[in-house]
Amino acid sequence: MIKKILFVSFICTSLLIIIRAFNFYFNLNSFGGHEWHTAEWLIHYSFGFVRRGMFGSLILNLPFESDQSLIFLTYFLHTLYLIYFLIFIFIFIKNKQNSLSYLLLFSPAFVFFHLTNHDAIFRKELLGILAFSIIVLSHSNRFRNILFFIGSAIFVVAIFSAEYNLYFLLPILYTLHDKGDLQKKIKITTLLLPTALYFILYLQNLKNTDPISDLICESIYRFNYYESFCSGAIKWLGYDVRETLGLTLDYYRGSQYLVYALYLLIPLIPLLYTKFIQNNLVYFLIFTMSYIPLFIISIDWGRHIYMYISTLTILYFAENDKSNNFKLKSFCVFLILFLTLNMPYYGASYVSFLNLDSFLQKLHLFIIADTFSYFSTNYFPNLSEMFELTFKFFIGKYF
Repeated sequence: MIKKILFVSFICTSLLIIIRAFNFYFNLNSFGGHEWHTAEWLIHYSFGFVRRGMFGSLILNLPFESDQSLIFLTYFLHTLYLIYFLIFIFIFIKNKQNSLSYLLLFSPAFVFFHLTNHDAIFRKELLGILAFSIIVLSHSNRFRNILFFIGSAIFVVAIFSAEYNLYFLLPILYTLHDKGDLQKKIKITTLLLPTALYFILYLQNLKNTDPISDLICESIYRFNYYESFCSGAIKWLGYDVRETLGLTLDYYRGSQYLVYALYLLIPLIPLLYTKFIQNNLVYFLIFTMSYIPLFIISIDWGRHIYMYISTLTILYFAENDKSNNFKLKSFCVFLILFLTLNMPYYGASYVSFLNLDSFLQKLHLFIIADTFSYFSTNYFPNLSEMFELTFKFFIGKYF
């Protein structure tokens, strides 16, 4: 009975997160987009290969006006997030779970990370974690090869759209090995070839990012987005490794980033009690160590912890051996910690760690009056318009 209550509570809260995510991104893109949340999705290949450019190349070639393209982007990313949510729910339901599994659902570094960081939902790790989840699901599905192909295709788009999605490659390879797939060698080759191609192209064009960044910026200004549209993700694209390190190290010197060790430790402790970690200690250590460069060159440590913990959580959901359970007292303690903890995706401080305001902030999200009214007013009418524009395009192109 308690497990059912927890599961229903998780589903209801997650639906609120999904609705608030649409509201945030729709409002943002209705007024010209954002230098980070929108601009990173519009980086493109029109002026040559550049890291993070594949997805933008796809979006800019759509048959829409500039403002319509941003609305389409809103619906498309919102749909991808909804698919990701449904997939890991399928993984959860199809596999045997224990009390620890139900506790992990409420981790502040899993889906509930977006409860107070809805502006972090539509970042490019969405593509990587979606691809990873689809491939994990494929091993317990009769359409395993079709799902693997879909997941692999999304993974290719993911790594060519943001290099940090390569962090999902190791857990994907682990899944292929652990599940004893008969076509393991072919599937691993399918994943490694585009990965190798990405590194070759990246190294060949390592010195061309600055002029291409400027050209991308000029090409996007013609869409009449707001004036500072190029000051975030597109500008950052032009920095080389040395400049990136200089900027991040300066930021760390004036901040309290060590507090993220606590934000990482609390969600991680329950996972350390699982046989998944105990039986795969070498993999766990390699996977953990691989994240160190990402934490050095990027300031969005909350997002990286979200990627790290979410990957381990989904792998645990898919495990068959869940003999390790939390005692009721430990379960309650960690559930309270999870519900209290608000992990920001950057700029954390010791003052904001485990304070009453953080908990009240979460409660406040459930009583915002216009959340559902804004969603119902904007979602369905604009969705109908997107369908109509897409339908007209295909009719004009093929008939």
